Amino acid sequence: NLAKEKEAILRKLDEREVPTRQVIDDRLHACAFRDGPLGFSAVGPFEGIGNLTEAHLKAYVDTNYTAENMVIAVAGPVKHADLVNLASASFGGVKAGGPRSATEKPYFCGAELIYRNDE
Repeated sequence: NLAKEKEAILRKLDEREVPTRQVIDDRLHACAFRDGPLGFSAVGPFEGIGNLTEAHLKAYVDTNYTAENMVIAVAGPVKHADLVNLASASFGGVKAGGPRSATEKPYFCGAELIYRNDE
């Protein structure tokens, strides 16, 4: 149930104290990859979660969980034909996505991050 999951997430966000290391890592990525999605915060804020609907989730899954966004990786003594058969059986129903928009590769732009904690 989406409503219960949203309540649980919001409750956990209110209750938790984000570890300093996680905040530093978050800020580091924001500085280093500030012009792309790798710079987005994983810690928060989460203002929009209260407005999230099942339609939003379905649209996200339909847009992003498509064949061209998936990678199948295997290590070890696996026969290619066996892998193809297994992948076809497991992922054969995954739809091909629409044409991809032109995106730039993420780049590291470097920055200086000074963190001070006087506690």
